[in-house]
Amino acid sequence: MDRVCCFYASREHLMSILLPYINEKLEENQNIVTILEEDIGKETKDLKKIFNFEKENWSKIEEVLKRKENLKNSEFKDSIVIIIGNNSFLEQKNKIDEAKIVINCFELMQGLDKIEKILEESDKILTTKGLKEISEMFTQIPKKSYKEITMLK
Repeated sequence: MDRVCCFYASREHLMSILLPYINEKLEENQNIVTILEEDIGKETKDLKKIFNFEKENWSKIEEVLKRKENLKNSEFKDSIVIIIGNNSFLEQKNKIDEAKIVINCFELMQGLDKIEKILEESDKILTTKGLKEISEMFTQIPKKSYKEITMLK
């Protein structure tokens, strides 16, 4: 299982990261399950003008981004699981072993004090440029820790 982290500054920023990724994975017929503290499916409406996805994909994306209650472990098997919420919500929900990929989305200001630990526990990072190796994102200053690099930017 791949563990992926994602940092975002605002809901719009989060959507600009997630929507292209979700659209691409849906086109590949991958199963995507979201574990959401809040329903964010409605937030796609304003972004339809920006992202030129097929109409049928928008309805699938909106369905993926709806908050669901009482998910069963069997729904995670071989799926891409995206978890969005505050730190305590992420920690509580991040006990999934059956998924193919787990993406933990951290609001930047919430994850700032734990950024080094989050990056060390993750295999990859999801950004507006797509899914990347963490080492690809931090090639400029290889001898510094992730925490120092983040503080420099």
